[in-house]
Amino acid sequence: MIKTEKTIYIIELKLKQSVEVAIEQIKQKGYAQKHEMDGRDIILVGVELGDKDKSVRAVYSERYR
Repeated sequence: MIKTEKTIYIIELKLKQSVEVAIEQIKQKGYAQKHEMDGRDIILVGVELGDKDKSVRAVYSERYR
């Protein structure tokens, strides 16, 4: 998680799994719900890592609610 003055970024990294799986985990586990009353924008970020070199293969983000 990264918090800035105006935004909270909730980031989930996945090895050998898609960015969609990462975003879904954030939603299912309720990671963003804990910060709803904070007043800042919340951005969910899914990151897919390559299995051999661990490089970033894909990134997807969406605004929470």
